[in-house]
Amino acid sequence: MIADFRQTAPDYHRHPQPGKLGIRTTKRMETQRDLAFAYSPGVAAPCEAIAADPRAARDYTARGNLVGVITNGTAVLGLGNVGPLASKPAMEGKSVLFKKFAGIGAFDIEGDTSDVARFCDAVALLEPSCDSESLTVLPDRCVALVERRGVPPTAARRRLRQQPTVAEAMLLKAGLVDAALCGTPADWSQETRLALDIIPRTEGITRVSSLTALITSRGVMNMTALVVTESASDRKGIHP
Repeated sequence: MIADFRQTAPDYHRHPQPGKLGIRTTKRMETQRDLAFAYSPGVAAPCEAIAADPRAARDYTARGNLVGVITNGTAVLGLGNVGPLASKPAMEGKSVLFKKFAGIGAFDIEGDTSDVARFCDAVALLEPSCDSESLTVLPDRCVALVERRGVPPTAARRRLRQQPTVAEAMLLKAGLVDAALCGTPADWSQETRLALDIIPRTEGITRVSSLTALITSRGVMNMTALVVTESASDRKGIHP
């Protein structure tokens, strides 16, 4: 099955046109009047309304139903650090899942930097473009980002527990999905570190024994980790 995916998936991504995302209009674009409404001078009134009250952006633009799927390619599911350009197929895939299963418009943005400050600045600058972001980066960078938006570290980590990347990493570690589909070698150190960065644990806990997660259509409902210290006999259950 894995060999079949590796042989057929490239054609799926390449034909009938490259990639999995496209842009379509939501208004009629047939006459000169239509175009005048869509651009100048028709945009003047909505622009002025938003300038007067930023909340009006939800009424006049697609922003309220847009998610930016943002990564620098350091923590791609099943692949680890592949870099921003190589992560694009995965981010396109995550974007189409938003649209298919939640009806939310999403677009992928890949940033070419591993510098936390630069990445945080770049994502913050994009805030007017979309209502929210789905971050696929290492958790320490996620935490740094939300801290710069005025979210305390504890709240930042609580927010990150709801991120798809974390849930996926936990499911992979628990063996609840077939990691081989991603061509992943049997080394879970990266996924384990992703979870340990977020799950609260007693001081001295350094190693994960098992991870499980209950996933529903509303997201991650419960996460349970069995983590151990360097002493295998000293085990503690964690229930975030």
